[in-house]
This record gives sequence, C-alpha cells and structure tokens, in this order.
Amino acid sequence: MPIRKIAHLTSVHTRYDTRIFLKMCTSLAKDPEYKVYLVVADDLPDEEKNGVTIVSVGKTTGGRLSRMTRTVGRVYKKAMELDCDLYHFHDPELMPIGVKLKKRGKKVIYDVHEDARQQIMLKGYIPAILRKALSCIYARYEDYACRQFAALITPQEIMSQYYQKIKMTVTVENFVDLSLYPERKLDFTKPILLHAGALSDDRGLYNMVNAAKFLKGDFLFYVAGRLDGHVSPVSLSPLIYLGFLDPKSLVDAYRKSNIGVILYNNVGQYWMAGAVKCYEYMANSMPVLMPDFGEWVDFNRVHQCGINVDVQNAQSIAEAIHYLIDNPEKASELGRNGRRWVEERYSWQSAFRKLQSLYGQLLETPVSL
Repeated sequence: MPIRKIAHLTSVHTRYDTRIFLKMCTSLAKDPEYKVYLVVADDLPDEEKNGVTIVSVGKTTGGRLSRMTRTVGRVYKKAMELDCDLYHFHDPELMPIGVKLKKRGKKVIYDVHEDARQQIMLKGYIPAILRKALSCIYARYEDYACRQFAALITPQEIMSQYYQKIKMTVTVENFVDLSLYPERKLDFTKPILLHAGALSDDRGLYNMVNAAKFLKGDFLFYVAGRLDGHVSPVSLSPLIYLGFLDPKSLVDAYRKSNIGVILYNNVGQYWMAGAVKCYEYMANSMPVLMPDFGEWVDFNRVHQCGINVDVQNAQSIAEAIHYLIDNPEKASELGRNGRRWVEERYSWQSAFRKLQSLYGQLLETPVSL
C-alpha cells in the first residue's frame, strides 16, 4: 500500500503545540502508512522531530492583518508544494485556503478548536459596536466554508452537535497522554496551586490574583501560559508566573503542584466543561477548583474530582483551598477519582483512535468536487 501524505496546517499555533504536534502529528507519524508534515509560521528552521517533518513559512511582521493575508498566502503555497493526500488545518483564518485546496481536488479537514463566533464577541481589539455584526458575518462564512470540506473535527461533543448539522463531524477530545503522567501520591501539607493555559481576564486571571490575596500561611500559586499583551507579570503578585512553558517544563510544573485551578468567567464558551487542563489536573491526581456555572456543575457531580466555586468570590475560593489542605484524605480522594476517570475514559490514546478512523475513511473515499 502506498504511503499517504498528510499535512497539518497552522498560521497561529506554535510548532510544538500540544494538540497539533504532540498529540495528533506525533501519534500519526508512528504509523508507517503515513508521511506527516506540519506547516507552521515561525522564525525557526525546518526540522524532523518525532517522525514529523516541520516546515516553516516564516513569521510575518506587521501585526494581525499581515498574518491573516501574507502568512496565510504562504501557508497555501507551501501546502500546494507538498501535494498531500489530506490536509488538516487548525485556524479559522485558514478557511479560505481550505476552500481553495478543496477546489484543487484536495481532501480537507477543518479542526474547529474554539467557538469563534462567541470569541469574536470578547475581542477587545474589535470596537464593541461592531462585534455582533462581525460575529454574524463570520458565522455565515464559516457555515459556507464548512460545507466544502471533507469533514470537521471539534474537541467537545457539545460543539459537534452544531457542526454535525453542516458536515460530517467527529469529536476528537483534548484528552491526556497518560504516558506523560505516571500515577502519583500527593502531599497536601501546604497548597501548591497551578493554572496552566492562556492567561487573561476572561480566563480568570484576576480571579486567581484576588483569591491568592485571601490565602493564609505558607502557599505557592503558579500560573503558566501566554499573558495578554497588556498584562505585566509584576502585577500578578502573589501569583508566581512561570512563563510560557515547553511541554517538558509543563510536566515538571505538574509534578510539583497539588491543586489544579480553573476560574474562568462566565463569558463566551467558558461555560463548557472539558478544558484540556482539567484532564491534565485529573491525570496528575490533583483535585480541581472549577466554576459553579454551566457544564462544570454536572461535570463535577459525575466525576467527583474537585470543588465548584463562585469564581467572583475570592474569599470563598480561598476557603475551598484551605478546606483541601485541612482535609488531605478528602483531597486525595478527589484526586484519585479524577485519575481513575482519565484512565478509564479520558486518555488521548482513546481519542486518537477516532482520528485514525476518520483519516482511513476519508482516504478511501473519492474526492467530490
């Protein structure tokens, strides 16, 4: 059987992105039937890593508009040069080139990482008066483009329920690669908290700052991820900012922490449970502080892996943290529950099988123009 060439395309994500490179591309490259490419836009050289050929189109200077025009154009040019059997792209701004690739007779998958329609309503760089209109325009174009592709992928079942009405959609969850996180027994002598992921007001950054100010005694509260451009690390005290961590450093950060923190505000899509960081906390046997709204309530009712808190009430969050430290047996029980659920249902290995099945199905299906 001939080797099939598959290219993952991104103009936004880093080359070592956890979902795209470490999970999807690396896992796929282990299959000798596939040759896997990852096209990125950065200022690093091309390389072969984990069996994946990483190709950069260069990093465009000039801001967001330049990236959405010149960079996207270069991604398309490189994609055509590679002449692959299947293209799998990961950014909304790449939809136009996904449509162009389809018109050139290529099979294309759009991986819908986030609900961009809702996210547009939260973008500070867009004047508030324009957001609703832009969100509606975007939604119409996205619906049109999605109908052109061979299939869609989302990370959450609730997102798939909408997109399934437009095109065949498969949920490939951001579950945890358990090979990275061996089972561990935690010491709850003092709180060592961690929030891993993008850091912004909407994602609860200042909820964490305020809660930390109510903590008493000896504690450490780590945050790791990309900061909004206008935020200074100095302003985050008493949080300890670890910066944007590479995968190895992130695993190390988990090893020295004992409580996972998710304090999203109830805006946009953050009412949906199932953030990748939540599964990572669970895999590390860490009890999770999570919101008391939306899907998070039922998620914790089923999994019994943490405490739901009012994200706007800093004092009650601090009290929940002290409760875990004062009741180490309960904290350990919540952590064990989370670990068990990940082992049984939420491993990347199980999610990847769905991706493999989708690829196999599409590659055996003739292209319809």
